[in-house]
Amino acid sequence: MSLALNLFGITWGLPNGGYDWANDSVAPLEPLAYAKRLIYQEPWWSKYPPFHFMVLAALYAPYALYLYLTGNLASPTDFYPYGLKDPEFSLMVFTLIARVTSALMGMGTVLVNYYTAKRLYGHRAGLISALLIATSHAVIYYSHNANVDVPQLFWISLALYSFVLLLETYEMKYYILLGLYAAFAVGTKNSAYALFLGLLPPLLWFHMRHAQATSKGAFPLVLADRRLLYGFLTSVITLIVVFNLPFNWQGFTEHVQFHLGSSVKTSRVIRESASVLQGDVTLMTKYVICILQSNGIPAFLLLVAGFFYCLFKLPGRSWTLLIPMLTYYVFFLRSHGGYHLRYILPVYLFLSWQAGKLAADLLACRKIPKLISTTAILLILVHSLAYGFSLDLLLTRDSRYSAEKWMEKNIPQGAVVAAHDPGYGLPRFPPGMQVRRIRPDRRINSDVDSLGADYLVLDMSLPERLKQRSKIYQLLHEMGYLPVASFKSKTPIFGADLFHAVNPEIIIFEKTQTPGQSLRSLEGRHSSQ
Repeated sequence: MSLALNLFGITWGLPNGGYDWANDSVAPLEPLAYAKRLIYQEPWWSKYPPFHFMVLAALYAPYALYLYLTGNLASPTDFYPYGLKDPEFSLMVFTLIARVTSALMGMGTVLVNYYTAKRLYGHRAGLISALLIATSHAVIYYSHNANVDVPQLFWISLALYSFVLLLETYEMKYYILLGLYAAFAVGTKNSAYALFLGLLPPLLWFHMRHAQATSKGAFPLVLADRRLLYGFLTSVITLIVVFNLPFNWQGFTEHVQFHLGSSVKTSRVIRESASVLQGDVTLMTKYVICILQSNGIPAFLLLVAGFFYCLFKLPGRSWTLLIPMLTYYVFFLRSHGGYHLRYILPVYLFLSWQAGKLAADLLACRKIPKLISTTAILLILVHSLAYGFSLDLLLTRDSRYSAEKWMEKNIPQGAVVAAHDPGYGLPRFPPGMQVRRIRPDRRINSDVDSLGADYLVLDMSLPERLKQRSKIYQLLHEMGYLPVASFKSKTPIFGADLFHAVNPEIIIFEKTQTPGQSLRSLEGRHSSQ
């Protein structure tokens, strides 16, 4: 079921040249750029660590070899069409490889967390936890695109499963696997370090208690234990290899400097609040809303109730999970400049385990009629499934498909079209148009005026544009641009429209002969979906 949800609508917005409709997607070009710089030993850095680029470059390699052997790739260049004989099709295949990788990792995340919750709370709890993750709106979305968020979640899940197995057996291999998967997670997206900081105290505590019990009360030197040492060395050596430190020190330092300047600072929500306490309360409230948006209101109530239920019913296990939640909040959520639904996903995993435990205990409770408890849990899961599937429907009904048909029918050949980036929010433009892109960090009015464009295409769903909607309309009106079409598909009644990169509101403006012409004069020409 998870794989089906992740693959439905996987061709969203393809083919699209070197662009991808997913915000912060690394496909199709970044893994190729990484591989090229690695081969030629050129400095490389990105805002993301390199491990997922390594994974995708390895998965790209067979298709790249096929293109080379069949003559479809010759004399590669850094600019479109990159030496590709059929760039649109080839770039689409590269993007699909990256997306299917995310879809498989999303399914893997569901499976791994089933086994983790099963180890902690039993089979039924693991099954319900896995169903919540599989139907999560956010997990389904990020399993559809080439972002690093689901890959990071997959490696985090494997690390947490290794941690649970470690506490059961204290075998060497689980220390090593924990170190390995933790390094893979950090090497995929930096924020994972904040979670693993919180695993260290319980790891050392339980390791010390086990060592004392097995050595007849003697107090061992915990940090000198070779199991801890090998696990730590595995993590360090893996990160050295992933970041290619001996040969890419310059790229690594640029990566670190970027995050020191942009990521490691107090959240904007806290900075803009009247006090630090008020800021923390506001930020936590926003992330609670993000959890609500993950599966909808019924599942949210189960997630919250499960958290408090386990906190008081099973305090010995709950504090083990609470510490990494707190360190993740303090060292990432609170220190990162912005906030987003995807940032809460690692914490969401813990909550899903605890929700599974509560649901399993409700189903097993003899004081509650079996029909009532089973029906209630089933309704929660069915609603979560419908809520998550609404994302799939929005992908197939994305507003940009209708915008593309409108442009093909109504904009004449040879017309100059100004397209205000970022590119991930724009529709694909029919051939024959002179498309002139405007960088997103430049002012709309001066750029449009200097291009002499006949039409302007805007993604009005970007948060910064929504805040200035009236001002943007007025500025364009003064330059003689009037709205002639808008597109925004309706959200299914059982779903949600959470991501501005999906189904954005596309507005098309046309240049009139008279700047400042009354908006009412073109009232009849404005169409919407």
